[in-house]
Amino acid sequence: MADTLERTSPLQPWAAQFAGLPNSVAIVEEPFVTMVDLCVDPSGPGASAAAELLGVELPTSPSTYAKNSDTTVIWLGPDEWLVTGTALAAID
Repeated sequence: MADTLERTSPLQPWAAQFAGLPNSVAIVEEPFVTMVDLCVDPSGPGASAAAELLGVELPTSPSTYAKNSDTTVIWLGPDEWLVTGTALAAID
């Protein structure tokens, strides 16, 4: 049986030092973000399948993005998007 990797922060060893900081200082870590480059024909069946799986439509205009609660899709080019997400569950 394979072991499961656990998500840990690279700042975890510093937790005690951060806890000792005065109340006037706040250190906040951004959540883990997964990034995937998606290349697909926007008028083909792959784009609609990706949109259904991601739960958000792929933006088709330059300098735009679309998002839902934990996924952001950023337009990079006519057939390319950067998909970012913070969901902990894997998509099968």
